[in-house]
Amino acid sequence: MIVDGKVMVMVPHTRAYLDEIDIAYLAGIIDGEGYIGISKGKQPVGPNYSYEIHVSLHMMDGVIPKMFLQYFGGKVSRSKTLTPRAKHSLSWKYLASGAKAMNLLLILLPRLIIKKQQANVAIYLQKQLSLHPRGKKLTEREIMERERLLSLSKDLKRIPVN
Repeated sequence: MIVDGKVMVMVPHTRAYLDEIDIAYLAGIIDGEGYIGISKGKQPVGPNYSYEIHVSLHMMDGVIPKMFLQYFGGKVSRSKTLTPRAKHSLSWKYLASGAKAMNLLLILLPRLIIKKQQANVAIYLQKQLSLHPRGKKLTEREIMERERLLSLSKDLKRIPVN
């Protein structure tokens, strides 16, 4: 959609519109301060372990986490944290999981630099998860693929971007 000469992108879950400047800004926040990851449930759910992708962000000020919530949905919470400057300080956490996290990553992907590979792995896994009916037993191959993606996601956090 074009508004006042700007190309606008609609976010599926919230129907909010972002322009290219918003997308670049939010991608920079995720590249610098964000976390993109995959979690595996501790206990099997039915015949399988559960896997879920996440995008999160911790900040001392709530403006940016609330902006992510407004645009992409998810959750915002506050918690006390220990910081070098103050004994107790409130921080803000933004969290998107599953399809909401994937939609966020798909929109920001063209502008991500540092976390682009992590985003691609998370998007790929979420697409695989959406194709598999819940409760249906995974094949050995599907389990191995999910474990490979989980391991790759962890490894990418340790590899510097050149």
